[in-house]
Amino acid sequence: MMSPRRIYKVHDTPGGHRHAWSDNAAVDANQNWSLDFVSDQLANDHRFRIMTVVDDCTRKCLPLIADISLSGARVALELAILFDTRGIPDMLWDRLHPERYPDLR
Repeated sequence: MMSPRRIYKVHDTPGGHRHAWSDNAAVDANQNWSLDFVSDQLANDHRFRIMTVVDDCTRKCLPLIADISLSGARVALELAILFDTRGIPDMLWDRLHPERYPDLR
């Protein structure tokens, strides 16, 4: 078990000022996960997206799901597979939607 630590996040405001706040980090594996999406473009102009889920305690990237399109149904399917293999986390964070999803069980 890791000792509790603080994580500082820096965000730009419209006026150009930077604000930082802290949040308690996960202290056990599978406690908090962060969900994010990355997109890029190949040399032949084909775009693709990657779904990432990171365990906030261990910083281990659980899955990297790459495809040309990731629908909500596909994301739900991949999360269901991940829940079956790793268990359900206490909290799931989504960068695009900063509200928490604590009711996963």
